[in-house]
Amino acid sequence: MVRTAVVVVALVCAAGGWACGGGGGGDADVVTDVAGDAGDADAPDAGDADAPDAVPDGGPDATPDGDADAEVIQPIPGTVVINEVLAADGPDDWIELANAGETAVDLEGWSLTDSDPTHVYAFAAGATLGPGGHLLLTRDPLKGFDFGLSPDDAVVLYDAGGVQADRAVWPPGALLGGRSYGRIPDATGELTVLAVPTPGEPNQANVAPTCGAQGLELGEVCDGGELGGLTCEHLGLGPGPLGCAEDCASLDTTGCSALVGILRINEVESTGSDRIELHNTSADTVALDGYVLSDESGGVYALPAGATLAAGGYRVLVGDQDHTFGLGSEDSLTLEDPFGNVVDAVRWPPYQAVVSYCRRPDGTGAFSACPSASFGAKNP
Repeated sequence: MVRTAVVVVALVCAAGGWACGGGGGGDADVVTDVAGDAGDADAPDAGDADAPDAVPDGGPDATPDGDADAEVIQPIPGTVVINEVLAADGPDDWIELANAGETAVDLEGWSLTDSDPTHVYAFAAGATLGPGGHLLLTRDPLKGFDFGLSPDDAVVLYDAGGVQADRAVWPPGALLGGRSYGRIPDATGELTVLAVPTPGEPNQANVAPTCGAQGLELGEVCDGGELGGLTCEHLGLGPGPLGCAEDCASLDTTGCSALVGILRINEVESTGSDRIELHNTSADTVALDGYVLSDESGGVYALPAGATLAAGGYRVLVGDQDHTFGLGSEDSLTLEDPFGNVVDAVRWPPYQAVVSYCRRPDGTGAFSACPSASFGAKNP
């Protein structure tokens, strides 16, 4: 068996779902004050399901109905933040807000949405958030929001004037396995992936992983024989035993075999146009007649007769124009030459090809989630 040279592949820890990290059901009326005081027990009902700018009437100066002399709690820009999110794409989804200021904030007319602007939760009259307090909203059609949060999603907070007050966008797949996305330090810090969710309570910083301990911890790429479900094929390499570096920070591909041929699958995306990029790694033009691509569901695409790819060139195949694959969030591609030999293959973990799953360096490197798409050009 042909062996590759010793290559230690460091994966991007923001590519969650493989135990890397960075940075819905119950009552929506639960307000927990850091100092221990209970919040308002009158639950704000689910609001108007219009777009974020169609929030209930009444801006920051509006007085709650029924009492013209009632004290108005003015929103203080930047003090109410999205503090933590659990996105399980199910009934356990929840969103936590925090008030980092020293004054209570009236949330009447404020709203939350996800990446689909038609999904809206609007806070009703009487909703307030005390200084240092946490407000937990769960996925509950009666008392909370009624839209799901997927592993590839976002939460946006708008104030009563329809101005975006905060936004949380997590790395695709980073919250798989019950992880949350929250601020460290609590209420004031940057958003990061958290190993232990703390709904309704101050966020807790992640504990540094212990390499060699049983199981795969947040912050580790691998640990001993625990590789997060990855194989040589996930990296675009040939079959063989995949290993873990001694520091648990990278994968060792020494045992992966080399694939034959000079034509490579170089980049893929599993959203939008489902683009697939092929790259000619040789110094000569390659005839593409007879080359065949297939995906995990059995779809097949034969490259057209007479097609060629120049030396060092790229060919981008677009869904519904070239191929008819519906590439999934977790899927694979195999490339065979005209003689039926597998010359390249790649399998991507859940949600890692949402933006781009590409080789770095082009043609020869292992695959990983890439920060930006570069179809038809050199990978970043």
